Amino acid sequence: MRLTPSRRLYLLGAVLLVALTFCAREFDSRGAPAFIVAFAAAGVVYLLAVREFSSASSFPNRAIVVGLVLAAVWHVEFLRVPPGVDDDVHRYVWDGRLQRLGYSPYVVIPSDPAAQRLHTAETRGLNNPDLPSPYPAGAQLFFRAVTAIHESVFAFKIAFAVCEVAIVLLLIYLLRGNRRGTHWVLAFAWNPLLAICSYWSRSSHSRAAGGRWQQSLSAWRSR
Repeated sequence: MRLTPSRRLYLLGAVLLVALTFCAREFDSRGAPAFIVAFAAAGVVYLLAVREFSSASSFPNRAIVVGLVLAAVWHVEFLRVPPGVDDDVHRYVWDGRLQRLGYSPYVVIPSDPAAQRLHTAETRGLNNPDLPSPYPAGAQLFFRAVTAIHESVFAFKIAFAVCEVAIVLLLIYLLRGNRRGTHWVLAFAWNPLLAICSYWSRSSHSRAAGGRWQQSLSAWRSR
């Protein structure tokens, strides 16, 4: 049986679904060979999918819808992954909570004894507690908006998911407006890094950013 471009797309999407679902369910074993192989396979399949996108001017709407549904399934799997105790998202909750209480996240230090009464169960163990927030003003507005709805890590994960859906809809609108194939939206939705980075951020990122923030703050104070 000859594989049409749409059938090849379905096949690639199915393989991505299996590989990324395995990665989500084995996320606690990220250093294990099985996880690394599965994630590497997802990366290779994604590149093959991009080649398919480039080789065809368009795909049937049904193929695009199926592709987006598959992406939604593995994104939900990552959405269900519980955050680690030192994930950056706990800092997001803290920064948003501080703003709503009338404090500046650039001034209040999480480990300050005077600030202990401001913590919740989800923020008490955040990473880099001896540093102020490293995030810029735009991010702070986002943190405040999310915590205004609900002060929780899960609320942020839902907010990230909503942002992804909004980006998908915007991409479809722009692609149609520019008379480009709407199948290119799958180049965004199928990216394996998107699924992982949207719902999981380790303290290594925050430590690096925090270190740069501390260096900048020290340099500013020494002027």
